[in-house]
Amino acid sequence: MKTELTDLMFYGAWDDENDDFPEDAVWFEKSSGQYFQTDALTEDFGYKDCEEIERSGFFIPLFRRSETELMKEFVRVHGGKEAENEIRRIVEEKDNNYGVAFRIYAEVHPDFEQAYASFEKRVLAADAKAWAEKNGVAFFGDYDPDRKIVFSTLCMFFYYEENEENDIPGYTRHWLSKKDFAVADQAKIDCMLACGKLTQETLEKDWLLIPAVTEDEAKQAGKDWDAYVEEIAKQWCDENGVRWHIPSRIPDHIKK
Repeated sequence: MKTELTDLMFYGAWDDENDDFPEDAVWFEKSSGQYFQTDALTEDFGYKDCEEIERSGFFIPLFRRSETELMKEFVRVHGGKEAENEIRRIVEEKDNNYGVAFRIYAEVHPDFEQAYASFEKRVLAADAKAWAEKNGVAFFGDYDPDRKIVFSTLCMFFYYEENEENDIPGYTRHWLSKKDFAVADQAKIDCMLACGKLTQETLEKDWLLIPAVTEDEAKQAGKDWDAYVEEIAKQWCDENGVRWHIPSRIPDHIKK
């Protein structure tokens, strides 16, 4: 079974200031390719505890990379004394935890924020790849015919509310990459075109424009908005060869 590198990175990042171990620990079921927290497996699917989950042989515990420690490492190695002192001040004066203080500082220092995002992505990707190699888990490749997008996730990008905020060009449409099913809004596409990371030719070849569906359009069709979005999304997927699935959220292996 394959998984998305980005999914593994997401579930492996551990917010140790808010998540409890082992209740919030995450497991990968190799047969279904789904992720489950300990408390879901014990409360809903019959497992007694972490030891029983692991003994079953059906679930693999994910790596855990502390986001707080990752932030502290970045500040220590790359942030400099100014960032370190300012984050410490925010923690002490505002009684925030380190993660909140870090993000407050990053919001007003965009270069710092961008550098950390790259650092975090690099570290989590390395952790995910090492974990996958150790456990025999494969990743979806570029233009992978086995890749499917989660249908509910895709549908979110079809909704469009005609109001003052969304009338701003750049926030009215989204694009889906044929390469890895990543989604980018028009503002990001425009930015990539402007800086040369994307050409118009590549955009037309490798990206699909996701249509917007308004509530008025649904009413005109005599249908509920949600139902109409799903109908249009399925039709669009069929027309463009986009494979989708609806995760069961239920493991293949339930403890009897």
